Amino acid sequence: MNNLNSVLLEGTLQGEVESAETKPVGEFTVRFTIKSVRFFKADNEYKKESHLFKILTKGKIAKSCAEHLTDGKGVRVVGRLTTERMFNGEHVVIIAEHVEFKPVFKNKKCE
Repeated sequence: MNNLNSVLLEGTLQGEVESAETKPVGEFTVRFTIKSVRFFKADNEYKKESHLFKILTKGKIAKSCAEHLTDGKGVRVVGRLTTERMFNGEHVVIIAEHVEFKPVFKNKKCE
């Protein structure tokens, strides 16, 4: 039986999109980071919590991301969590299975 491993995030692209071609397979990949901001009310005041998430896309999704993503662009990602071993330890990465491009919306009430 498979366990559930599913993620849905919305945020804005932070920084540059990194594209590469994996060897020896030759699969096109794109990596990017999104910032997801959550506004909430606690103790009668509005608070802001933000997190950065590393995203990895492959194949057709990667090509679409390379064409359409620019710094600050809104994005919705549906995917799954995985870990990657890097030179300085293991890191959690989201493998995107679906990506939507959105305009950036601001929550005027909470800013």
